[in-house]
Amino acid sequence: MAKTYHELTNFFNMKLDVLAKKLKYSYDNILILQGNEDELKSKFPETYQNLLSCLHNMDNRKPIEYARDLVASWLFEDFMVEKFKQLGYSLILSGKDKNRKILPNIRVGSNSDTIFCYNDQNVNLEIITDFGKFWEKHKVLDLRDDKYNKMLSEKAILLAVSIIDKKFALIPISKSLKIERIPLHKPYGYKPATRIYLENISFYNFDVTDIISKLLSIIQ
Repeated sequence: MAKTYHELTNFFNMKLDVLAKKLKYSYDNILILQGNEDELKSKFPETYQNLLSCLHNMDNRKPIEYARDLVASWLFEDFMVEKFKQLGYSLILSGKDKNRKILPNIRVGSNSDTIFCYNDQNVNLEIITDFGKFWEKHKVLDLRDDKYNKMLSEKAILLAVSIIDKKFALIPISKSLKIERIPLHKPYGYKPATRIYLENISFYNFDVTDIISKLLSIIQ
């Protein structure tokens, strides 16, 4: 099940292919959001082959489910970029998928999704979402593969958004965080992960103005 896709449909209160058309997404991405695997395969064979190469990231999802989740997550990132812009701030896409194309797995990177530009500062901001109640229930947040180490080296900030209950937390990634290394993490298809414990992390009602305010208080 493409959980990201379904919960973001609820979050935006509209069909995601309709939203993607408004944002002028390419037709292959529209087909993905519509779940039209046959037409994607026939009209965009390169996109489809790139998708099939991403088995490492699919976990237990079917290729089209993984693709729907991925494109849906792009819509959320673009929503955040636009909201920052409306409020007079600059949030720019920086990941390897910033051009909104399904890339072959060999080119999928671990760079932060976005960069927050303020005065002369460029702050790496990684956006991660929870589409269930996992964070709230277990008081932990898991980052797959080498994402934590990459963020640590970038001095990045994690923007954690719980979609269902519309809450957020901003977590500067540093060695002071309580973490646990998991060599074989079952939910990620027995791939490695780093677990961040959330007991001392505060969550707030989701509001982009508040996100920016708290982000500024961290970096200033």
